[in-house]
Amino acid sequence: MISLFASSQFVTFGDNTDQFISYVVFAFFLFFIVNASQKVINYFIENLIDRRSQQKESHFDASPFRVLSKVLKGVLWVLAILIFLQNIGYNVSTLLAGIGIGGVAIAFALQNILEDIFAYFSIYFDRPFVVGDFLDVDGQYGTVHYIGIKSTRLISLQGEELIIPNQVLTSSKVHNYKKMKERRIQFSFGILYETPTETIRKIPMILEDIIKVEENARFDRAHFKSFGDSSLDFEVVYFMLTDDYRLYMDTQESINLKMLESFTKERIEFAYPTRTVFMKK
Repeated sequence: MISLFASSQFVTFGDNTDQFISYVVFAFFLFFIVNASQKVINYFIENLIDRRSQQKESHFDASPFRVLSKVLKGVLWVLAILIFLQNIGYNVSTLLAGIGIGGVAIAFALQNILEDIFAYFSIYFDRPFVVGDFLDVDGQYGTVHYIGIKSTRLISLQGEELIIPNQVLTSSKVHNYKKMKERRIQFSFGILYETPTETIRKIPMILEDIIKVEENARFDRAHFKSFGDSSLDFEVVYFMLTDDYRLYMDTQESINLKMLESFTKERIEFAYPTRTVFMKK
């Protein structure tokens, strides 16, 4: 193309032919400029992806960088076409106005999709959750399986797949249980009103001894809380040192069994709802 353009300067073909050659050469010039720019974009994007991958980040997702690369390449082609049209004498102002009006119409038509796409980038860069996290989204529980451009997929406790639009996730209150370092556990129970006062004083110490021997639990407090309708109510609080729900249930089961054994030994009886009726003759 360079040789053709250079040689055409020494030969007279006529105005139309010379103009056609100049347009062809300019088109190929723009093509090679765009092609070279795309290679530069590919180099930097791939280099960035390689560096992030080598950092061994958990659940690293390269798809946003791939999307960014495609967007930049698309912008380059649009600019190249506009520059070419401007140089061949076409008034691009009218074209740009038409593109603007068409863009607004498309944006209204694809409003929900665009909201999900922008929400995806918000999720990616803000990282409120990643693949593998266990979420509660407005009462829907599940483990994050896939984060897509339009939606995020969760595997629920029952095993089915929950598909949630990204804009719903960014506009809802999301509980991320994977981020939880400790789990605060609170439970209550009641004993009979006939229980002696000295025995009642022992109960918090009994519970402290029971919980302290648990490997994954840290005792916080145990108190005689209130006088119930048919029981003396106690409240117990401890912390699980792991976010594993199965370990929590195993620990709670162990505490319950030890409470039954200790209370049986101390002759402490659990209360249950009762009602006493007094009749006068």
